[in-house]
Amino acid sequence: MNCFEECVGLRKLYLEHNRIYRLQGLHNCQNLQELYLGDQQIGNREFTFDEYSLAAISNTLVMLDLPKVNLIHCKPLYFLENLITLNLNDNLVADFHEEMAPLLMTLIRLTTLTMLRNPVVRLTPKYRDQVVALTQG
Repeated sequence: MNCFEECVGLRKLYLEHNRIYRLQGLHNCQNLQELYLGDQQIGNREFTFDEYSLAAISNTLVMLDLPKVNLIHCKPLYFLENLITLNLNDNLVADFHEEMAPLLMTLIRLTTLTMLRNPVVRLTPKYRDQVVALTQG
C-alpha cells in the first residue's frame, strides 16, 4: 500500500479482496473518511498496522471496515479516535482486557461496532455488557 503519496484529497478507499497484510502508506491521506479493507487473501499471516498511517488518518476516518483479515491485535486502532463505525467481523481477536478495552475507552464517537465470529465474543463473560460499559464512558 505504498502508492497513495499523491492522494492527499482521497476521501474513500476500497481495497477489499486483495493480498494486503499491513495497513501502511497512508501518511498523506489526511482527508480519508472511509476505508474498506475486508476479505484479504493473506493465508495465515496476521494483519498489522503502521502506526504512522493510523495517526495520519486519525482526525478524519469515521468508517473502518476490516472483516476477514486475520486481525489478532486491534489495540493499535486506538489512534482512530473519530471512528463512528468499526467492522471487525470474522477475525481472531481473543483478548478483551488487553485488546478491546483500551480500544473502546478511546473511541468516544463509536456508535457501531461489529465483532461477530471473533473468539473474544464467546470467551469474555458478559461481553456485550462490558462493551456497553466501556463505550458509555
